[in-house]
Amino acid sequence: MRPVRLPLATALLLGLLAVPAAAQRPTTLVVAGVADARSGAPLAGAELVLPDLRRIVTTNWMGEARLDGVPRGQHRMRVRKLGYAPSDVTLQIEGDSTGPVFFLEPMVATLDTVRAMGRRPEPPLPRGAPPEFGSRRAMGIGRFLTESDLDRDQDREFLSVIQGRVPGMRRQVRPDGSVYLAVMRSSCGSASRPTPRLGAQRRGDPGASGGASMQSSCMNDLGCPIRVLLDDLDMTEDVDLVRTWDLAAIEFYSAASTPAQYRDTRAGCGVLLLWSKR
Repeated sequence: MRPVRLPLATALLLGLLAVPAAAQRPTTLVVAGVADARSGAPLAGAELVLPDLRRIVTTNWMGEARLDGVPRGQHRMRVRKLGYAPSDVTLQIEGDSTGPVFFLEPMVATLDTVRAMGRRPEPPLPRGAPPEFGSRRAMGIGRFLTESDLDRDQDREFLSVIQGRVPGMRRQVRPDGSVYLAVMRSSCGSASRPTPRLGAQRRGDPGASGGASMQSSCMNDLGCPIRVLLDDLDMTEDVDLVRTWDLAAIEFYSAASTPAQYRDTRAGCGVLLLWSKR
């Protein structure tokens, strides 16, 4: 059999296709520093979060954190530490190594609200929460928590705190080990779930089988997953990256009471809105 000779252009194309995907997308070692903005002292124990890569690292005693294998390009990075205002920036990662330094401002202690006799004042808007938080809270259609409500739990794990503050909410673990939040006392999409008709128990009656099958598919041991947003960034699959001490306010809505801008197919079991301190 005579050997087959491929044109040079075809051979080069096949060679490029054989290159692993990782080799086509170079990565970078990111060595970031975190320091006190007033004293310049390094901050140990600060957390650096890359939401799009689902990665989190903590600074060492020198205020340094290393993230290897970061794909080059733009990445959002959030730096936070208890007692300091967080830093949230978008970085352009290039070169063989990158060394950004973040200077965090200490949080200023706030005084209690002054109480006066007369007309009841509107509760102050939590720092970091959008103006809509106040109007939604005034309507009373959801469950609301502010920084003062979370103060005594700021050192506790967020998933444990939210379970105790929102009835029916539970931390769940999928077979692959990923963590999510679910509500356990209502079915998926309860706002649109069909209801079986009274007395519809005969075989072949859609009122007897359709509603029951949907309920059983939603209400199972894994609960009904809710959507989680942190500053409008989807954290549904990364809820274990949330820290209680980093939050200024929390809103929770069932499927039926979810605000219009958050009402979509992903909010069939409810929405948890988290607002970080600014």
